[in-house]
Formats: sequence, C-alpha cells, structure tokens
Amino acid sequence: MGFTNVLVIFQSIINHILRKYLDVFIIIYLNNMLVYTNGILKEYIKYIKIKYIFYKTKVKFLRYLVS
Repeated sequence: MGFTNVLVIFQSIINHILRKYLDVFIIIYLNNMLVYTNGILKEYIKYIKIKYIFYKTKVKFLRYLVS
C-alpha cells in the first residue's frame, strides 16, 4: 500500500511554505533546493539564515524534544 502522488503533494507543500522566496533567491524541485545570489557571499549567507537555524542543541520532532 503506498501513496501515488506523494511527490506532487510534497512539492505543493514546499512551494506553499516558501512561496515568497521562490524565484527571488531559491528554486525548489522535489527534495532539491538551490539558493542563489549575484555572487555576494554575505547576501547568500543572509538568504540561508532566513529559513535555517544551525547548531541547535534541542529540536522539537514529532512532539518530542530531541537533544
């Protein structure tokens, strides 16, 4: 038993979540994400930090706190 449209549903959800950034500095295709700039490293780092938080020691996952 499996889902037939899982990739389409996933793509739709990701597009909805990142809608305001699509084609501004990000392109998404299924599980691939490309973040781009005009070659300015500081701008690239700023874009990455908008959606990601690095070096977290605790993360909520499936109602659990993982550390």
